[in-house]
Amino acid sequence: MKNRLVAGLAFMIALAMLTGCGGGISQAKYDSAVAEKDNIQRQITEVQNQLIAAQNKIYQLQTSGGSASAQTGPTDLSRVSWSPLTYVDKKYGFKVSYPDTWKITTRGTANVPVEIQYDIADLVPGSWAGVIFDTADTQYTKSTLVNLVSTWQDYQYITSGDTVLADNTTPASYVEFIATIDTYLMHIYTLGYVDGDHWVYFAVWTIESVTPWDGNLMRQIAHTLNKATADEIAHATIAPTTTTKTTTPTTTPTIAPVSYISYTDTTYKFTFKYDATWTATWKGTNNPVCFGDATYYDPSVRIYVLPKATGAILADVLTSSAFLSAVVGVGPVVIDNSTLADMTNVYGTKATPVLFHFTWSDGTTAQSKAYGLVRGDNWFIMFLTRSSGWNMPLNSINPDEVFASWQFTQ
Repeated sequence: MKNRLVAGLAFMIALAMLTGCGGGISQAKYDSAVAEKDNIQRQITEVQNQLIAAQNKIYQLQTSGGSASAQTGPTDLSRVSWSPLTYVDKKYGFKVSYPDTWKITTRGTANVPVEIQYDIADLVPGSWAGVIFDTADTQYTKSTLVNLVSTWQDYQYITSGDTVLADNTTPASYVEFIATIDTYLMHIYTLGYVDGDHWVYFAVWTIESVTPWDGNLMRQIAHTLNKATADEIAHATIAPTTTTKTTTPTTTPTIAPVSYISYTDTTYKFTFKYDATWTATWKGTNNPVCFGDATYYDPSVRIYVLPKATGAILADVLTSSAFLSAVVGVGPVVIDNSTLADMTNVYGTKATPVLFHFTWSDGTTAQSKAYGLVRGDNWFIMFLTRSSGWNMPLNSINPDEVFASWQFTQ
């Protein structure tokens, strides 16, 4: 097997050398060489699939006392059977493969031709295929996949890059990130390509508090996205769907409606509303007020006031030594997204939002969203945060709702 891979690589290098020498190879020989290269590529792909199948079999044997067994639950993605079924979309002309333990759960919603998820009550992990069409005033196909998904709620970037589809020809790109979808914080990997006037993308996801992320498997599933052939489209059948369900993981807390209470600062002349359950209060250097959970102090809302000279933009202020010294016990701030559009609430308070994270002195990671504005000689910064030690989705903080209540009285 190893010798076949080495021979294939050597052949492709030799082909490149031949085609680089002017006039040294006939068209017939060139076509034959290209065909042989494609055949070797197919063999390499087959070997890779065999290795993955062998790894899955070894895992099953190890975890079942010596006899292979079927998946018993969604506790570990490496147990997901990877005997793929294929979905062909007749309308948009793409196809994807998915584990045979997953089921098509919905179809026909706006811009989401299909959803495919693990066939249990919690429907975790899962996937969906989506399309994003250009409009009269927005050319989405001129944008990158990273920019398109970065607008999703609680977006946190992990990695991205350029690639090709499974046909080894069509240019594509991928991005791995975290975002809140339907009130649940999901770990997502998506692969997409431009097809005329629209993007087609295939996203695989899990809620890590329910099923831990297995990057190798999830990327493997995502990279089955490909353009369907005319014959595949013509002969595709509409797969039966299960009853549409709403993802409600039993291990994720139910989020009760938030009740807000007002705070007014008489020194800096501002007011805002915060979660009435956040009964812990404290102040610090350049820190007029904080409200947080009484037990963990997160989630929380914090207000900081720093000199205008601290930084030209909010991202600079958040990474400055002045901000770090004001937030006791904070590690280096990592900016996750500083390209969000400015926001103006109903009171006319206009601020720049930034997503960031940092590490507390106890080692937990705080995921945060800040809103900053310059008023007079000072930066005013409101930021809401949570600790990664919590089994709670980010949107339980409702950061935009808190910002929506922020106003200055003079």
